[in-house]
Amino acid sequence: MEAMSKVSIDCPYEYLVSFGGRYGPYDRIVTTVKYLMLETNVRSYSFGYLHEDDTYFSIPVKSGEFVGFHRRCSRLLDSIGLHLTPCSTTPAEASGSTAIARVQFDLPREFVVGLRRSYGKLGASGPVVVKYLVIQTNLRTHEPFSSLNQNDRKEVEFTTPMVTSGRFVRFHGRCGLDLDSIGLLVMA
Repeated sequence: MEAMSKVSIDCPYEYLVSFGGRYGPYDRIVTTVKYLMLETNVRSYSFGYLHEDDTYFSIPVKSGEFVGFHRRCSRLLDSIGLHLTPCSTTPAEASGSTAIARVQFDLPREFVVGLRRSYGKLGASGPVVVKYLVIQTNLRTHEPFSSLNQNDRKEVEFTTPMVTSGRFVRFHGRCGLDLDSIGLLVMA
């Protein structure tokens, strides 16, 4: 087997998009992982020896955000897997719709420069949630959902300053049944 190798991923700009490999018998005694393939949005990595007779495996990365590996090994790698945090798309029910709110950016020309949102109680005694959301880009304004009228927006609106001294990387937030919070991750 090949000596241990190290992969450095430039987070958050680089992220895992696919993971797989091949496993098969080693010295006709044990089954072991013999070949690994990691693909990021930037480049591909491969380790080990590729044998046609070995069995191919892949682990879907689209079901969550990659946070780490788990494995079982002694002298050889017996098994390997991914730790993923759940990533889900939830319906935009604030506007009375159960359709999923989607925003399509015209990459690489369009990029996020700011975010406006309003918070308010859901009902008279419900939890505080995001009730209005506007994503501002260098080209246009996206308004995925809203449940407030124009007057309410001015009273409870919070604005994330325009992104001028850094680069927008991704959104971060918290949600259960409703969107509780949302913000921007900006890197210098």
